[in-house]
Amino acid sequence: MQRHRSVVWLSCATALVCDVALGVGLTRLVRHHLDSAALHRTVTDTTTEVMWQLQSLLHWMMGAPGGLKLNTPLTTALGTFFLYQVQLWGAFITFITPTMVTGIQLLLPMGYLGASFLFSLLGDILSLATFHVYCIYVCATKVYQLEVTWLVRLWRLFRGRRWNPEKQRVETWPYTIEQLFLGTLCFTILLFLFPTILLYYFVFVLLRLAVLAAVGSLTLLTHLINVNPTFVVVSWLAGAKSVAGSLLVTVLREDPRSMVTRVQVTTAPLRPTLRWFWCPVDPGLRAVGRSQLLEALLRGQLVWLM
Repeated sequence: MQRHRSVVWLSCATALVCDVALGVGLTRLVRHHLDSAALHRTVTDTTTEVMWQLQSLLHWMMGAPGGLKLNTPLTTALGTFFLYQVQLWGAFITFITPTMVTGIQLLLPMGYLGASFLFSLLGDILSLATFHVYCIYVCATKVYQLEVTWLVRLWRLFRGRRWNPEKQRVETWPYTIEQLFLGTLCFTILLFLFPTILLYYFVFVLLRLAVLAAVGSLTLLTHLINVNPTFVVVSWLAGAKSVAGSLLVTVLREDPRSMVTRVQVTTAPLRPTLRWFWCPVDPGLRAVGRSQLLEALLRGQLVWLM
């Protein structure tokens, strides 16, 4: 056990040294190629391109995307509302770009502490730069969730059933003719509006998942740098006793009174060795199951992690 602890500490120290060395190299590379003017120009061009692409996407959706016949007043209202959010965020980005560039320049020397800091900083910048996508995604999700909720309720009314909150079950309920007529009319209207809302929801869900995948990849890369198994791999290649496997006992000579054996230390397989010294993954990095993710998307629940 004491030997295992020493190997773990040496492995952590080696990972820290590799993290710092990689951070120093990346920091010098970035500072050499991106001065203040170049960094300001890069941030401005990137945010402008993202906003332009998003505006083009919204204009395309407000027309006839893929030849689909959508509800014109609804798609115009949703598209105009989302375009206003994009333009508002563009004005905000233009206002805070000098402050953002100054902050990046002040925080960039912290990269000498390790590459994990740089990747964490890049993930935060990506989350901040795509905050308008998150806002539009939340609005589209709320509209979709409201649409699905009322469709389900009106479908129960149309079938003469309702949800009993006390018994937590769906049961039969005698509706009047006026209630059935009004519910059927509302259900029909919402059903014809559903494709338009579903299109906006589907597009911004894809954008949200793309942003989460990028940020999650940077977070996972930071975790991999922190648990760098370089020392364990080198020790395994060198056949060190600290990462040795089981004992192999070979009988050389045997007689009724004595037995001569040879004991050898075998080399453990690399995969079990890495698993033995591997640090547990942060609970925030654990992937969401496909079924859970699909269920959340169908119900219109907000997706935070992947």
